[in-house]
Amino acid sequence: MSAQHLIVIGASAGGVEALLTLARELRSGLPAAICIVLHQPRNAPSVLPGLMTRAGELQVVHAESGVVPQAGGVYLAPPNQHLLIEDGRFRLDHGPLENGHRPAIDPLFRSAAAAYGPAVTAVVLSGSLDDGAAGCVAVKRHGGSVLVQDPDEALYPDMPRAAMHAAGPVDGVLTLRELVEEFDRLRVADPSPPGGPAERVTNPTVQGGTDPRSPTEGDARGRDAPVDAAVDAAVDAHDPLDPEGRADLQPDPEDPVYRQSLSCPSCGGSLHQERAEDGRSLRADRWRCRVGHGWSLDSLFAQQGDAAEVALWAAVRVLEERSALCRRLGERARGRGQARAVQSFDRQAREAEHHARSIRESIHELVHLLGTSGPTEGLAVPR
Repeated sequence: MSAQHLIVIGASAGGVEALLTLARELRSGLPAAICIVLHQPRNAPSVLPGLMTRAGELQVVHAESGVVPQAGGVYLAPPNQHLLIEDGRFRLDHGPLENGHRPAIDPLFRSAAAAYGPAVTAVVLSGSLDDGAAGCVAVKRHGGSVLVQDPDEALYPDMPRAAMHAAGPVDGVLTLRELVEEFDRLRVADPSPPGGPAERVTNPTVQGGTDPRSPTEGDARGRDAPVDAAVDAAVDAHDPLDPEGRADLQPDPEDPVYRQSLSCPSCGGSLHQERAEDGRSLRADRWRCRVGHGWSLDSLFAQQGDAAEVALWAAVRVLEERSALCRRLGERARGRGQARAVQSFDRQAREAEHHARSIRESIHELVHLLGTSGPTEGLAVPR
């Protein structure tokens, strides 16, 4: 039977342990489908469905495009693909990274909110930084509920805390055991939204008042915003991977905020601020490039540090290769009796070696400033 209620779960660092605990505790027969995004390496197969299936009563599978979420089913986003809900079915997408991840949590949460409206429960588990926070705002805006793992229990409390700040007040700050009890309450509740889950749910127009579910930049501070039906419908119609609408729509290049000239760590393109849910103002905490890579400020800061370290190590490599090449050219010139060329190549080799050593020493000093996990020759360790 197709699910009338959707539980969407996001997890990152420390999330495997949390998900295995949930798998051991959850009983079969839930009237809801559970959809999970776990940050994971994009170039390696995931064995988590098998581990979760063996841990408890529930059969856990990788989601497949075109499949309708079934009540009692547990679906995990496969590696290197965003998991989205469109027209009541799963869609897997190789679209741009969000917050440095694919799959990312925000696209699932946003698309689930647009497709299921009030019949969505979003859950944020252990993780670093703040993927999922913007998605929780979308879930709240469409009338759904948001639960977070108790930060005191989470191995990495950043993601639950970020969701609490962005979408607060959330509907529950719970331990994993309490989350299981909350899911069990769906067995006795009527989760069906008016019109069914496949019907896109939008906020009603409020004449002469406000809709508290419509977030603005001050959403976490509890401010209400006027609802414009045309803008609201336009926002709902956007692709979950391009929530501000039309990736080619850029703010005025003369805008002083736009001219901060931030670059995307994934592709090097210019970043612009996403539009807020009211369709008019810009969000200071969400940035997106023309390609569609999306970033929160925290994720952008962390990824920028990694990109800077990678660039510095690349500079070391180029300089050391140049020194080696100059030495080879010097040897060839010596064999030909070209004394002046030998001196020139020796001088260039020494200069390249000097600059390479200087950058190596600087990298060790700059690691803290860059916010990276440590000096790693080659590629920085991804989060």
